[in-house]
Amino acid sequence: MAEPAADKRDAGIVTEPRRVAGQGGARGRFRLMLAVAVPPAMLVAVVGAALVGSPPERSVAVSSAAPISASVAPPADPVARVDFPTRALGLQVVDVESAHALVDGASGTVLAVRGYLTMAPPLPGCEEAGRIDVSWTAFAKEQGFAASPAPFCERRGTLRSPAAADRRGVMHRLDVAMTVGAVLPEAVAASQAVPAPVVLVGTVSGAADGCGNVDRCDQRFDADRLVWADGLWRAPATSVEPALHGAGPRLGSGIRDRLAAGVTAPSDPLLLETLIDAPMLMLADPAAASSIGPNDGAPRRIWYRRSLDTLSGPDASVRWVAIDDDAGAILGSGLVKPRAGLVTTHG
Repeated sequence: MAEPAADKRDAGIVTEPRRVAGQGGARGRFRLMLAVAVPPAMLVAVVGAALVGSPPERSVAVSSAAPISASVAPPADPVARVDFPTRALGLQVVDVESAHALVDGASGTVLAVRGYLTMAPPLPGCEEAGRIDVSWTAFAKEQGFAASPAPFCERRGTLRSPAAADRRGVMHRLDVAMTVGAVLPEAVAASQAVPAPVVLVGTVSGAADGCGNVDRCDQRFDADRLVWADGLWRAPATSVEPALHGAGPRLGSGIRDRLAAGVTAPSDPLLLETLIDAPMLMLADPAAASSIGPNDGAPRRIWYRRSLDTLSGPDASVRWVAIDDDAGAILGSGLVKPRAGLVTTHG
């Protein structure tokens, strides 16, 4: 009767190797191996099921990153993606906001300004047939001159910076007025629907027309030359008023260069050159037209030039020279003065 009691006591002691090994023979050893092996197997099974049941987070992040980066839309503002030049004709190229800060409402500052140009539709009747001499125009085109009426129409546009507004929410733009005789590429002249990235050289002429004393009114910019457009540099082009008639120009380009060199430095970049009559010169430059005086009522064909002077003074300036095509003589020269705009009062 004492032996069963001893068995019970021994069975409760699991750390006794002699009693565990001695129970059950082969079945005992099998139960021992099973008890030892099952927990690790269950652990492996649980981990395996977790790995199979859910996709790894790292692979999801990698696979989802590719389509996101590939589907990112380009910037909404196309100007931000344009690589504008930083200098043009010896001037630093500034944006519209910087142009406002540099002039601070003053007039007469010569600048090279970059931005997106939107031209206003041409005024009706500008290209009417009565203003065009067909034979003269055909001859001028053969000589490589721009002889369409467009450069002699009133042309207005808006130049904006890539950014829509500054930190204060102020919209910055320049009210552009192309100088009479200045040539624009066709793609830029037709930029009413799609603005064109350009660099213009000209003179700030104070507040835009119709601003009066309105605070932060847009500045007016009289543009003499488009030097760069949509990635391409543009050479100056000579225009000829299509209403002129008779024989072709008497003075070749070499003669005009030598005559102009007497009053302007040969190194001064040419901004514009046009062949016009006295009434058209009054529209292009009233101060120049007044300084050369009348011609006793006789018709006169005038070569009118503007050049950029960046060396003779601390600030850049624009010089003009007028040459008589028939006499081969200089009629007058001087500095271009800012034109006063049409000012109206606001209530």
